[in-house]
Amino acid sequence: MVPSSLRATSPVIGTFCVMAAAMCFGSIPLFSRMTFADGLTPASVTFMRYFLPALLLCFLLPPLLADRTTAFRTFLVGIAIAIGTYGYAVGIRDLDVAIAAIIFFSFPLFVSLYKLILLRLRPTQSEIITLSLITLAVALVAGPIDPDKVSLASVLTTFLGPAAYGAVLVTFSTQKQDLPALSLSAALCLGGLLGSIAIMLVFDGSLILPSSTNGWIGVIGLSIIATLAPNAFLAIGAGAAGPVRSAIGGTFELPVSLSLGWFVLMEPIELNQIAGASIILGSLIVNILKR
Repeated sequence: MVPSSLRATSPVIGTFCVMAAAMCFGSIPLFSRMTFADGLTPASVTFMRYFLPALLLCFLLPPLLADRTTAFRTFLVGIAIAIGTYGYAVGIRDLDVAIAAIIFFSFPLFVSLYKLILLRLRPTQSEIITLSLITLAVALVAGPIDPDKVSLASVLTTFLGPAAYGAVLVTFSTQKQDLPALSLSAALCLGGLLGSIAIMLVFDGSLILPSSTNGWIGVIGLSIIATLAPNAFLAIGAGAAGPVRSAIGGTFELPVSLSLGWFVLMEPIELNQIAGASIILGSLIVNILKR
């Protein structure tokens, strides 16, 4: 059962919690770059992101025994999230943050694809318009990439992020949610940890640890601010905010990531990136409001 304090959360507070979660997720590029500057790889960063949250949330796993099928499905989704996290980390390392973030926000394309293949659900006319605009936005930012500076493999690997996140959304939207939200988050983090271990063994062979204070700050930021905190915010606020407010609040992640890339990491502000981000945010919000 969800504690009464969580059930009593007002829609306004719930919306602020969702926005806070989105802003926490938006900090991923900043903390990731701090770890890369200290010599860590995308595989090790993925492991570091899930190790501490899985450890801290493991005491919340027992309630999942009441529905082992849902728990196991959530655990598998966590493995998919690890794959997506690795892909996004590669994009943050090799591409401008704005490009990586806008590619990540192409996830509605994958959601519609999975629904069409698995559930035989065709997109509506308004959804087709939204998907077309998202495709245009991604083409605007990814098209001008110089192949001499960034490999095609890095660009394609970055798409693992939205592909995995789309699978997560489809899975959660088609299964019952009777289990405690924080317990489901624990299962997600545990699956993410297992998936990240496999990724780390394949690509690195062993764990690479930070060697400086900044590197450890990046690791802690990824674990606590970018993973544990937003999951807790969503568990508290998503249900109270409702699907529409939650979806709109979730779009705050993109402008936060863009702002960090442009004004903290001092990456160049390109007009095509501004146009692509504006198209994605506008199309997502309009589509959400039409529901």
